[in-house]
Amino acid sequence: MTEVATGAGFIARAWAAADARDTLVCVGLDPEPERFPASIRALNSPIFEFNKRIVDATAEYACCFKPQFAHYAALGAEDQLLATIRYIHERHPGLPVILDDGRPLAQSNAIILHLAEGSALIPADAYERARMLEWMFWEQYSHEPYVATSRYHMVYLGRTKDQREPMRVERGEKALDLMETMIKGRTWFAGEALSVADIALIAYTRLAHEGGFDMASRPEVMAWIGRAEKALGLPPAGKH
Repeated sequence: MTEVATGAGFIARAWAAADARDTLVCVGLDPEPERFPASIRALNSPIFEFNKRIVDATAEYACCFKPQFAHYAALGAEDQLLATIRYIHERHPGLPVILDDGRPLAQSNAIILHLAEGSALIPADAYERARMLEWMFWEQYSHEPYVATSRYHMVYLGRTKDQREPMRVERGEKALDLMETMIKGRTWFAGEALSVADIALIAYTRLAHEGGFDMASRPEVMAWIGRAEKALGLPPAGKH
């Protein structure tokens, strides 16, 4: 039987694969049979055989694979799509498969909310669900532009801690201080269990030290990071 992972299980697998391989590469699997070499076109299941070769050649560089269902349906090759997914699960069990239905979706928080639909990652209580969304909106406007951008400047642009933009540093410090205050006495940011709010917040908070932020002075946030990493199956992000 082909495994279908949803909610926390899927997100944990995707994140674990990205961390283990140090990559965010997602490999698309939408082959065009007319462009296959003659040797592959002659095989009984040419699309599946082609996909196998692509999967094996790219697995060590990828964090997931993404075939588009409509593409295979148009080719009448749904059976070869299923065979491909089974092959990935059996041959490369650490790599998740995102089955694209052809409808685009942008923005990371919208994507993780969509992937978590129907799972325990979205609180059942209406108020706690609203609190979850409140933290997700806050992360996009009051956290990511300052914490993540400061990290980008240091990690990718090679700036020193002293070369960071003062405005971003000031607002990043305030964002992390607010998290320190709000998580005190709580296990998670929204509701009584891990939610999409925690997933949205953990991404750049666990890497804030790479942006020059002192996380050791925020023990409540550090404890939450440890809980979230454990719950999501993530290795520790490193020295904070």
